[in-house]
Amino acid sequence: NGTGQNTVSPRINTDKAAWSGIVANPVFGRGLDAASGLVYYDPNLGAQYPTHNFILTLWYQGGLLFLLGGLIAIASALRRLVGIRPRDPTTDLVLAGAITVFLFSMQAPVMFDRYFWLPFVLAMTFSPHRRPAFTDPSPLGRYSSSSRANLERSTVMSLAVPAITRSRP
Repeated sequence: NGTGQNTVSPRINTDKAAWSGIVANPVFGRGLDAASGLVYYDPNLGAQYPTHNFILTLWYQGGLLFLLGGLIAIASALRRLVGIRPRDPTTDLVLAGAITVFLFSMQAPVMFDRYFWLPFVLAMTFSPHRRPAFTDPSPLGRYSSSSRANLERSTVMSLAVPAITRSRP
């Protein structure tokens, strides 16, 4: 960063400052605007930094309820991906992307980054329980017996009525 200082020290300092803020206001947080997320001032660079830890960021800025909401959203998205059987390449790719961005989020300020949330939004489009493939070979097999009977009657009638009306002189 130009000062001969590594980037680990500022990250540790931001995490310590964020934790101090969490201890001071654990329930409501500091606010979700960009200025409220700045937790550490580096005197060597004259720059302010947000915390580089997603979980601390959620808790520091939004408070306990925001932290719980964020973790529930991520957990439910991951549950949808892990619970799908049989495995398929699409869900595996989305799961790999979600895990990657979540691990990356533990070292970068990404709460408002739309690319962070993309794998989790994609994961929410998957059904948490995949239904078994339809096995009845009959085209009417998926209907209940009463629906099947009604459908068969209406199909027979739709075929028979034009034939009957055409055969009359």
